[in-house]
Amino acid sequence: MYGGCTLESSKSLLFSVKVGKSYKNKGWALNRDSTIILIPKLSYEDECDIVVDGIHSKAKFNIVPRIFYNKNEDLKRHLKKLADDGIDRIDLELLLNHDDLNFDLETERLLVDINKLNHELQEKDSKISNLKNEIKYLKSFDNDEDEELINLHNEIEELKTIINHQDKEIDELFGTIIHLELDNEESYKKRVFYEEENKKLNDKLEKLLEIVNE
Repeated sequence: MYGGCTLESSKSLLFSVKVGKSYKNKGWALNRDSTIILIPKLSYEDECDIVVDGIHSKAKFNIVPRIFYNKNEDLKRHLKKLADDGIDRIDLELLLNHDDLNFDLETERLLVDINKLNHELQEKDSKISNLKNEIKYLKSFDNDEDEELINLHNEIEELKTIINHQDKEIDELFGTIIHLELDNEESYKKRVFYEEENKKLNDKLEKLLEIVNE
């Protein structure tokens, strides 16, 4: 299951879609998460920077995937009947039958996992920055017995455990890449990058623990 999209086999993907007025609109809007296996999520979708006439702003890049069917009276009549009968949702099967797409499902899954890993690293780095600010604020009161500091200490330890577990996920992920003989200079660079990023996060957490325990 990929965000509402089910992998039926290496030949098709199954989406759950609303019947609604699809007989009139000739198509459906798909949930973005359900298309991640086809279109890996971009970091720009969480946050990006735009400039309009010299004015800078934070923004989000929205991808709204849709599927439209060609003129088909049989399908149109069928969808109209489903709507009239009060049927809410149906399954839509997308056939992966384009040779020119060269669709290697295992490779796509790995790309999704790598993209997810990158997103998680960014989230953890942001969380560590927030923890650092909280610790500085609490330390300014010079109260080492503060219960909130103890809670932060526990939160840091928990985050360390998660990051250590992520180290194993990195090993497994790139172990699969090597096993499938998909490894190349680019995948090696990514592995080194993620391992270094994880080490940086661990180092930051160790420094935070030192500050909390001062």
